[in-house]
Amino acid sequence: MDRRRVDRGDSLRCWYRGWFAGEPTYHGKTVTQWLDGMALFEEERNSELTGQNSFRYPRSPEVVTNDPALRALLLIGSNTVPVLVKRLAEPFQWSRTIGPMSRLRMWAEWKWYRLRNPGSTAPRPAPNSYGSFQRARHMAAAMALVALGTNGNAGVPRLLEAWAISPPDAANNRDVSPYFALEVANSGLPHRRAEMITGVMTAMQHTNAVIRSAAANLTRAFPDQLSSWKEKLLKMTGDADTSVRIAATWALATEDRGDSDVLRLLEAMLKDKANPARLRAYAASGLGLQGATATNSLPLLQEALNDTNRALNNDDRFLQRETRTAIRNIEKATAGDKAITPK
Repeated sequence: MDRRRVDRGDSLRCWYRGWFAGEPTYHGKTVTQWLDGMALFEEERNSELTGQNSFRYPRSPEVVTNDPALRALLLIGSNTVPVLVKRLAEPFQWSRTIGPMSRLRMWAEWKWYRLRNPGSTAPRPAPNSYGSFQRARHMAAAMALVALGTNGNAGVPRLLEAWAISPPDAANNRDVSPYFALEVANSGLPHRRAEMITGVMTAMQHTNAVIRSAAANLTRAFPDQLSSWKEKLLKMTGDADTSVRIAATWALATEDRGDSDVLRLLEAMLKDKANPARLRAYAASGLGLQGATATNSLPLLQEALNDTNRALNNDDRFLQRETRTAIRNIEKATAGDKAITPK
């Protein structure tokens, strides 16, 4: 065997152990090592390597509670919480599909560009989003927090606090892994369900807009609870923060399809040109989800598509793209309804 390969492997293992030294352990593994081995999220963890992600989020209580990693983290108890919070808020790391040589090449190209262009402010190459390995780690950390519950100084409140300080990506979006973790927890941790729902309800009134936005998104993990927070979501569509308005609008559009109140709300949001283009884009996309019910919204969507009186920025292009998709979806649904309607 190549001696250099062995040395590199030993160095990597030593770095990994050293990086997480000081964390609570169980059976010789640190909290982070247990997170990175949680079987519940194995498919997500490897999706960037396999190119496949057929991960099904609902899991039975038996599957969830018998996951060795989750059991280990629960046995460690509340001492895991600081580590779980830290992992959820950690900076971006390079995807496993971008190896050391690729990173070295990007650095060399950046350095050469700076040498050829003195005074250039081109930023040094750095990861700007989470890869599937980190997303799986975040799902595992979120799962552990809700499994520990509020009695363990964890639960949804700590999850959202950690999520709120996580770095947004280049498009100013935050990682949605906690949402998928709550989908698993909703089916797999029935004894925590009421506590999770209460945590989401409380967070919808938080003073931090990032947490309010996250709470609105998390309502989609509990579709059977729509009646409990529909009025709150409707109120949040008028929030002072655009991200909260978007999250609440999208939750209503996806959870309450075909509802006349939601349909009118989406039309009003799209029609009002004073609204941010990104919010109007989500309203257009939401109309597309309503299918044939939104047939009468087609003229409004066409008007939004033709609204090109100013130079287009990224959000304007996003609005146009979502509007085109919505028109296609509604027309397809309308044609399907006509095809099956007896004469």
